[in-house]
Amino acid sequence: MLPVGAGLFGIILGSATAGGPPEQVEVKVPGPTVTVEAEPVTKTVTKEVTPDACIDALDYAIEAIGLMQPLPEMIYESGMAGLEQDVPAIEDINNRLTTFSSDLEKLTPKVGEASQACRASAE
Repeated sequence: MLPVGAGLFGIILGSATAGGPPEQVEVKVPGPTVTVEAEPVTKTVTKEVTPDACIDALDYAIEAIGLMQPLPEMIYESGMAGLEQDVPAIEDINNRLTTFSSDLEKLTPKVGEASQACRASAE
């Protein structure tokens, strides 16, 4: 004796193959081949280039900022040395301020010239 599930499977399988509709066969026919020739696409890309004078101006400005960094501390030390009447400290600060002024005087024309050249290149 067959189990109930096997008998039911046989009935379903038999009815599906026995009097069912004929199988449909799908036939794919290739379509015509179309060749398309496209012209190459050229794209113009504009890249802005920073003029050397502008880079120089930035470099000189950064150098000037570096020179300025110790200035607030020197001013404070100068005031404290004056209040304490510390002559050696006053002389030391005076020497450092003299060096600072000299370095800044050498750098200032370079910053100005490079800045003007940079602005002129933008016109």
